[in-house]
Amino acid sequence: MSDLTGPEGPPNISDEPNNTRFIAYILEKHLNGDVTYMTATSRDFFIAKNARCPEDLEAGHLYCLEFAHSGQGVFTPLSSRALKAYTRRELNTYIGNTFDSIFIRSLMLGVNALNYTKYAATIKELEPLVIRMLKRPEIPEEFTEARFISESGDLVEVFVDEVAVFEEHLELHCSNKNYQISGLHKNCRLLYYPEQELPPDLTTRIVDELYRGSRPIVNQALIERLYGDADSFSHTKSDTTLLTFLTRAGQLLTLTAAQSEVVRRLMQSTEQCPALAIAGCPGSGKSLLVSLAAIAYRMAGLPGLQLALAPNRIALMHIEQALVSLRTTNCCFIRMEELDELGASQLSIMNHPDKENNAYIGMLARMKRGYALAREEEKAQIREYYPVLYGRALAVAEPDIILSTNDQALKMSLHKSPIFQRAVSRVLVDESNQVPEATLISLISCFPERPMFAFFYDEQQLGPSGFVKGSIPSLLAASSIPKVLQRKRNIATVKLTETFRHRAHSMPYAPPFYPRGIMPRAKLSQNCLDLTGLTPSTQGIYRSCVLIDVAEWQAIPSGTDWINDYEIRTLMHTVSWLQEVGRDQDSVLIITMFEAQRLLAKAHLPHGYEVVTIEEAQGREADVVIVLTTLDHSSSMDSHFRNKSACVVATSRHREGLVLIGKEEVLATIDPWSRLLERGFFFTVEIRGDSENELVEDRLDLLNFEVDSDVV
Repeated sequence: MSDLTGPEGPPNISDEPNNTRFIAYILEKHLNGDVTYMTATSRDFFIAKNARCPEDLEAGHLYCLEFAHSGQGVFTPLSSRALKAYTRRELNTYIGNTFDSIFIRSLMLGVNALNYTKYAATIKELEPLVIRMLKRPEIPEEFTEARFISESGDLVEVFVDEVAVFEEHLELHCSNKNYQISGLHKNCRLLYYPEQELPPDLTTRIVDELYRGSRPIVNQALIERLYGDADSFSHTKSDTTLLTFLTRAGQLLTLTAAQSEVVRRLMQSTEQCPALAIAGCPGSGKSLLVSLAAIAYRMAGLPGLQLALAPNRIALMHIEQALVSLRTTNCCFIRMEELDELGASQLSIMNHPDKENNAYIGMLARMKRGYALAREEEKAQIREYYPVLYGRALAVAEPDIILSTNDQALKMSLHKSPIFQRAVSRVLVDESNQVPEATLISLISCFPERPMFAFFYDEQQLGPSGFVKGSIPSLLAASSIPKVLQRKRNIATVKLTETFRHRAHSMPYAPPFYPRGIMPRAKLSQNCLDLTGLTPSTQGIYRSCVLIDVAEWQAIPSGTDWINDYEIRTLMHTVSWLQEVGRDQDSVLIITMFEAQRLLAKAHLPHGYEVVTIEEAQGREADVVIVLTTLDHSSSMDSHFRNKSACVVATSRHREGLVLIGKEEVLATIDPWSRLLERGFFFTVEIRGDSENELVEDRLDLLNFEVDSDVV
């Protein structure tokens, strides 16, 4: 459906134990009070008109939905009992046709309630294998072999040595045939697979480590809509020739074999490749590849509109910069921008020579500037004529590529913007590891023409943020796109293993998240930053990653965060020294682990320095990156600081040099930071000044920092 709406009221499903009560996965809460939702047994989306719901109802979460006699939908939070039944595997499960034991369990396996009541089974013991299942007419009491579907969608085949018959259930004592499937354990759920019938309506990999509480609700219809039917297409490498592109400066840009493969696959038809996953390490050119793929598709004369999406404006800016740097003959691309004061959206036409089009855009810009100074009656007139001019600008531009954040694209689609009058053929989603599954489902539903989806991500970086820590509904419903992709076996995946961000001299000491410590391309050691003037490298290789270990160090609680004045002083001296050697605020990025320390650093630093939290740093890069660790004791460090993904982001943003400020003895006790220290990724500079003012001055002047004017 095109606007996240569907049939009114409850779905007409005859095989549900109670067809007026559902677990609903919320897709959208509309301003008029309507709520769009889906259930596990439905094959489509539904809308509850003028529904009653909690004030804090959020899309992407699970709720209980009941319908009153008047037909009005009533959404309420799931009971603790329901959540417990959903997240825990209890032995006593199959007693009675109740909401908790049948309906929620069917959600676990992604199957409708009728098939669940017929074929549900449980692994009672793993060694030796004992499977418990309901005693039903559909299931024979004597057989020598049996087949089951696991929660991960795998086929489990066993030899049946003995069948114990009880009043209400059977226990099968089995021996190994091929049940060495990852994820099987005691109390794991299975579905019996009768030989004379087709497999139950399961989603491949529908449950992703359910016992950890990360089970999202995705039904078979959604998976098929995104990826096509299982085994309906194959992927073969058509060509090994490296593709080349021209930049606006006239330089020739040659892609790697993996990058060329991505561009070729994105030029295939949707039937050949309905979806594509592109996984790459930090600095592997994912954002550039989004731009190259979109340009190649347009220059080949292929039909349809392309959307280049990103979770935030920073990530979108990187795609925009890549597009601007490339030669894009006869290719018009625009960027959606939101104007809160007009309650509408403006499109910045970035690359179109038409004079008439420029006139329209200039008129829109003047309207934007004059709106704040206009009288109320003038504002009303502007609001009246703005959509007309907006539509004319679109009609003239006829964009080939549209840049937008995910949220803005969804908003434009829901409001039936004229921008989507043309069929969308490609949806390219950058930084997909930051995009929650609820957003993915919404994007899919917005385009009934079923365009090809391409997801660019680094699964080792941070996932979606903003979910409540410890919230069971958040754990159930919040899952990033890479986790969704893991559940589908036949999706094409291309891995990018070469990095273009870092200098070659730092790669022999690469952190574990770089595949096989592969050397970067086109980054020569002579144009480099060297922070090892204290002690020459014994291997004759420059070292660009330094840990400043300060003697005087104390973290102070600030609400739920921490601050550290000693760290701020060290930061100030480090920044001052960087300025002396030619690194100003435009080439430095400062990353903090805590918001309170970010605000403190921002208040002390000169104007122009960019200070961001670790979540905001994802997708950014700079010549020099300074990371503030703040804490002085490992016991006070929360799980976020110990998160490997946060470490990956913090240590992969720099092009020239990385400065980590903290206590080595603390970091050495925390994984994954301890592994970086063990591998020699950081060269430690010990600051042992006798006074606060001598924290850094007495050592920084010893550092040898080479500055090359040709470094970009």
